[in-house]
Amino acid sequence: MYKNVFMPVLEVAFAENRLSHLLNNQIREHLFLFANILQQENNKCNLTAIKDTEGIIYKHFVDSLLVAEQIPDGSNLIDIGCGAGFPSLPLAICRPDLKVTALDSVSKKISFINKCISMLELINVIPVCARAEAAARTHLRDSFDVAISRALAPFPILAELCIPFVRPGGTFLAMKGPEGTAELEGLHLFAKLGADIPEILTYNLHFAAQQIGRTLIITGKHGKTPENFPRKFSQISKKPLS
Repeated sequence: MYKNVFMPVLEVAFAENRLSHLLNNQIREHLFLFANILQQENNKCNLTAIKDTEGIIYKHFVDSLLVAEQIPDGSNLIDIGCGAGFPSLPLAICRPDLKVTALDSVSKKISFINKCISMLELINVIPVCARAEAAARTHLRDSFDVAISRALAPFPILAELCIPFVRPGGTFLAMKGPEGTAELEGLHLFAKLGADIPEILTYNLHFAAQQIGRTLIITGKHGKTPENFPRKFSQISKKPLS
């Protein structure tokens, strides 16, 4: 990836999506290096299907950062099912005020995140290789101001896995596509998890001439999640909360 190709696309993408305020020279360099590491490592092991420069900038970097304004300053944040580091690493790079925990059960993805942490000298990222339902029964439970997930699982599954990590008074952010609101229809699971009825934020990812619909499901937490949640994943997937 060439810098003289990357940087103009980065500037346009961030400007189109009103994110230019997140950039400075150091952050630009870090995003360029991150994109290069991603492309190089993706040739060795399959980390992401998005491989081209525009796709990485828009569909990984910008898409991850469109939720940044929903995260309070100085938050302790966990990204559950972080994959190759989205949204956790762009948030950590562009929001150095955040303390970010990147959680995934796939060791090659956590190894990649460790490499990025080392090469980018990120001091605000902690990688954890574990299943969410197991990690939620450790010291990580009730520990975070914000839990976030861009994972593809249906909302009832994500809610049971993610909400236990959030401290009372904190927030769970579920990043969804344009049909995300439909996943909430008929659900009454929130009180069971110590959570509030969610707010819905709809917005667009501006990608060239396209406007790609996005939904952010914002779920506050008012009390501790009962100890019987999360259940084993086999139980969660077989009989999701409703």
